[in-house]
Amino acid sequence: MESIMTTARIAKAVETTKKTAPGHFEITLARRAEKSKLAMGPIFKNVDTVELEQALLSVCWEPYFSQMIRCGCEAFKANLSGKLNTVDLFSLPFDTIITLDDHENTGQVSAIIKDIQGEIVNLAILILGPTRGKEVVLDFYPGDPVWPSQFQIESDTHEKQVTVSEAIGMGFEIALIN
Repeated sequence: MESIMTTARIAKAVETTKKTAPGHFEITLARRAEKSKLAMGPIFKNVDTVELEQALLSVCWEPYFSQMIRCGCEAFKANLSGKLNTVDLFSLPFDTIITLDDHENTGQVSAIIKDIQGEIVNLAILILGPTRGKEVVLDFYPGDPVWPSQFQIESDTHEKQVTVSEAIGMGFEIALIN
């Protein structure tokens, strides 16, 4: 019974998102659907935006708890197959070359690696939160949430190449797959 109520709550939040924050849900769908021309980051495999929206609205969602979820928000999990866009640096050979860059112009440096495939997982996370006093869908993606980079950009770190060992020594634990 709870999963039916949760699914209805998510469906309502999707509609509220479309009305309250026009374009946000649609852009997120386009970035997460593998068959979309805008697909980037963590993606859901072999779906276009229409198929992904249908999957999100028809799957059984359960509450999900993580320290990574921002205060005031609620997260839910479901069984949906997707591909991660991060890799644990400790799983790579220590002499692998990665790039340090602020690829999204956030003022934070991320470790970035190319030419590897993200892991396929059967877990989707959907986050609900408040916008203009209404509950909306803030984000959804395959895999567990990860902390965004906390490393401040410095003049010598833009597109700087380092080994995995050096990145770990600097405090990095994951790399984004580009």
